[in-house]
Amino acid sequence: MKRINFIVFCLLFCITLVSCTPAKNNNSNDIPPINNDVTPPLKEENNIISDKLNSDEQRQFVVDYIRAMADVEWTPEKTFLLYGKYQAWSYNLTYEKGKTYYGLPFLVDSRGTKQEFLNSIVDGVYVGPTSNADCIGDACYDAVYVTLIQVCPSITFKSTEDMLPKNETGLAAVGDWDWSVSKHDTPTIMNRNTLETMSKAYAQLNLGDVVLKHVVAQDAGHTRIISKKPVVVYKSNGEIDPDKSYVTTLEQTNVWDKTATRRTTWYVDHTYTFSKLYESFFVPLTPVDYTKDNGDPYISSVDLLKPEDTAKAKRLQGELSSNNYIMEVGVEIKNKSGEIIYSEKWFPSSKTVWLEDLNYSPKLYNYSDGTYNFTLYASLATGTKTITSYDFELKF
Repeated sequence: MKRINFIVFCLLFCITLVSCTPAKNNNSNDIPPINNDVTPPLKEENNIISDKLNSDEQRQFVVDYIRAMADVEWTPEKTFLLYGKYQAWSYNLTYEKGKTYYGLPFLVDSRGTKQEFLNSIVDGVYVGPTSNADCIGDACYDAVYVTLIQVCPSITFKSTEDMLPKNETGLAAVGDWDWSVSKHDTPTIMNRNTLETMSKAYAQLNLGDVVLKHVVAQDAGHTRIISKKPVVVYKSNGEIDPDKSYVTTLEQTNVWDKTATRRTTWYVDHTYTFSKLYESFFVPLTPVDYTKDNGDPYISSVDLLKPEDTAKAKRLQGELSSNNYIMEVGVEIKNKSGEIIYSEKWFPSSKTVWLEDLNYSPKLYNYSDGTYNFTLYASLATGTKTITSYDFELKF
């Protein structure tokens, strides 16, 4: 989970579903900050995790990932409540013990990834934290953010407020419409662009693209990921019919989906006409990484913990860096028989990870002297690399 700065809000007119982030962040202070400005060291061939994905593969990965987030089946270990009230919206959701839910919980001030949430599920039961301060979940833009960063390393937006192209946070306009009039307010943009212009742009949306609204007057917005190619219907005069043409999306919301047969706040494959998108101030965007060559995904490391220091180390050492977001870091310590005596996972969602900041507490003094194995690994969305693995002697 990451620290968040803003609330986001769904539809301006009569639509109750919203997914938001507050203007000020007041919790989740136990996670190292995202560092997107550090230039990773030069990669070596043995640091490469996988071949780079082409544009179609990236798009499909994005859709599959957010769909998987929405499809996670779980039941709470205990009943808990998530709630919040903001300028233009609120949420009040009770997750009851014994009931089955689908998708990560809705939660402001959280950037829970699928990997992190699954790590807190044991035999179908969610055993992770449940308070507003530290539950693993997502608001609408958080869900879009954690989905896109899996394979789009240029994504850096903080909320719906800074997702527009003028902010240069990893998203570009789809189609030919004037986005230059505002960095933050989509109603201002719509006042500059006609329904016909925007319909032509909506028609060019593709899998894994995004539709976004942000209303400065309410400091709120909403965002969705395109899950299927648009259906475009034309009039007899050759113009797009905006009332019959539509997009299909995946999105996290702050309300239960009453049209679904399962208990979920995720709207899976809901459709919106071009007219509704326009009236609700949604603009079409695409990650720049779909057409950008970032090279083969890799993870490099420096200054790692040495074998001779492992037995008495109270924290890890060194730094990991990548040209993609590092989604998971893990440690395993095994005894001579291969039994795991200590394991830990962390979910940094960062391009640079300072290992000493991770909560590492193996308490090796509880174990008998002998030979043990230490393994450190790290994962991008596209693969896992063993950073280091070695035997060390435990003798106190």
